Amino acid sequence: MKRPAPTGKLICVALFFIAASLCGYWWISGQRFDSDTWKSVAGSDATRLAMVDDLLARYELVGMTREEVDGLLGVPTETGYFANFEYVYLLGPERGFISIDSEWLCIDFEDGVVSDARLMRD
Repeated sequence: MKRPAPTGKLICVALFFIAASLCGYWWISGQRFDSDTWKSVAGSDATRLAMVDDLLARYELVGMTREEVDGLLGVPTETGYFANFEYVYLLGPERGFISIDSEWLCIDFEDGVVSDARLMRD
């Protein structure tokens, strides 16, 4: 049995969803980091997620003191996730077409200095 060729309408719908996904990804990953904005928002609204790539590109977190991180990023999110890290910041829903997890910035210290900083998903 021969399968019918996709209709023009189906192709248009597929192209729309692809374009919407790419635009959404661009917005989520394209905002300039601002310390005051980062500290003022809840991690669940994706503002931090939109800024985290710029944050990591502009600031070398590893090597910063705890006081420098506190000044830059503020109070970490209270959570039971990633208990092996001292500071954990909720960034928002994971990037991608279907977001079922959250992204987090996890920071660990050794002798008061950042020894590890990485993005994680729960």
